[in-house]
Amino acid sequence: MYSTIEEKTQATTGNRELKTNLDIYHRLHELGFNLIPMHKKKPLAKWATFQKRKVSDAQLQHWLTNPYEISPLEFALVTGAGETPVIVIDADDEESSELIRGKCPSTLEVKTTRGFHFYFKWDNKTGCPIVDNKSLGYDDCRISIKGFGGYVRSPSIIRCANMPLTKETFSNLPAFDATWLPLIANKTVESH
Repeated sequence: MYSTIEEKTQATTGNRELKTNLDIYHRLHELGFNLIPMHKKKPLAKWATFQKRKVSDAQLQHWLTNPYEISPLEFALVTGAGETPVIVIDADDEESSELIRGKCPSTLEVKTTRGFHFYFKWDNKTGCPIVDNKSLGYDDCRISIKGFGGYVRSPSIIRCANMPLTKETFSNLPAFDATWLPLIANKTVESH
């Protein structure tokens, strides 16, 4: 099946990585997060319903079998609702990350390829909309709030899951408060 030892090693490494990722997706699901299948930046399933209810074990298991036959199959964490509702502030560079650290309380930070994701608890039943840097009044920074109707892709979720996380980790996060960021964001939240 493999023509060289290198091909076999790459396949074994890929299988090990896939198994690790599957374990992580199961663990996050057990923590109360909704995960949806993705390819690049596009959801592969109708997922709006999971803003209001948890993905079933059977549904997640089905998605994990990769019925789409896509490699690599990724998952995203649905934000702004669910059993463990979180809002993620996505800062795409160091300048933006520093701005968030200066305006928001210390919280769980997860390194992304370009910056950081900052996780906050969301305890408002109506959710929080997605807000981008222009709505926040920061034309020069690359910041977005991933709230109700949003999601965070799996590479950062996998980094997050490699931390010692429990349900208490998320219940003890600071609750998101739109007043930390400019009034433009507050008006967006109030009008939702």
